[in-house]
Amino acid sequence: MNNIYDEIKKNVPDLEYAKLNYSYIMSRGEAQEKVEKLEKDLGGLAVYYELTGKRLTIYYSPALAKEWGGKIVGKKVRLARSNMVGEVTSEAPYFISGSRCVRCQFGKDNDAYDITNLESV
Repeated sequence: MNNIYDEIKKNVPDLEYAKLNYSYIMSRGEAQEKVEKLEKDLGGLAVYYELTGKRLTIYYSPALAKEWGGKIVGKKVRLARSNMVGEVTSEAPYFISGSRCVRCQFGKDNDAYDITNLESV
């Protein structure tokens, strides 16, 4: 497929994607709104989106929709490929530059992490 798909697929085995073509170039904000509205139709949580010219590519996961769809504050997570265990401090996942993220507390550090790099504990 491509580098982004292959990289996310390592941590998200059920990853799927949709390529949508539009007749105009949209803003990143408009693209994000479209992604959030399309999630139910896609049947999964959008974990990443890419906007290139008139094309919007959405990478999504049905499994992660179940995992991150309910109450997540206090959820215990492990940072992928490490032994660091922390706790989610945000109310819901949100986008940062196309990546779906949550705030997590790992020791003294409280920062945003891409949900595709987090594993439930």
